[in-house]
Amino acid sequence: MNMISPEPEALQCLEVRGGNSITNEVISAADITLAIYARPFAENDQGGDIHYISACGTDQIIRIAVADVSGHGEAVGELARGLQTIMRENIETIDHTAFVRSLNEEFAKLSTGGNFATALISAYYRPDNTLILCNAGHPPPFHYVAASNTWSMLDDSAGNPTPGISDVPLGVIAGTDYSQIAVSMNPGDMVLMYSDSLNESQNPEGQQLHEEGLLELVKTLPTIDGATLCEATVDVVSAYRNGNSADDDESVLVVWRPPT
Repeated sequence: MNMISPEPEALQCLEVRGGNSITNEVISAADITLAIYARPFAENDQGGDIHYISACGTDQIIRIAVADVSGHGEAVGELARGLQTIMRENIETIDHTAFVRSLNEEFAKLSTGGNFATALISAYYRPDNTLILCNAGHPPPFHYVAASNTWSMLDDSAGNPTPGISDVPLGVIAGTDYSQIAVSMNPGDMVLMYSDSLNESQNPEGQQLHEEGLLELVKTLPTIDGATLCEATVDVVSAYRNGNSADDDESVLVVWRPPT
């Protein structure tokens, strides 16, 4: 399958790109590349999976938002447009956790119908080649370290030091705190983000893949580049389902720092 364009498109300074419709593209931003695959459920024009990518005015901070909004239809489309507006208004915000808290507050205002969203909000800081991630109830991403050829799951839920209620989906509880994970992005390293339709996929015997099973499948895939990994992830999960369509919106996003 050749679903990913081999030619990356450059993200411009102060640009916000994304949405909640079908997407197959590769984007270059600062010194990272992002491969994105998104397909709404049942061939709908718009789905509940939303992604946005933005670049600050100096091209030093690349922000990446992946969200899975409850519900379907035009209400989700309005939330998608609202999320884009929030990202544009905060495009120069340096403090990542402050940005995510603001996103939670603004999302709650937009979500008049009781919608909420699991989300993975990340920021790539070009000066020190670090990716900061805040997880708001979303499936944990996977991190590939090229130097050791190893994969791991980025999940700090067991050791989260934040007291009280934290890291809940966007729009659920006002004033929620969000912890963060920082990973170095050395040449060849990758972070793979996905929506829950992948880890909730079932084989013909009814066995659910779960995050651990998905990670084991990803470990078998080629890590030539982010686009290849993105495509291979979609293909291997489809094979696990015996070629059956996903039961929900399906999204994969790979952040890759190409070798210099």
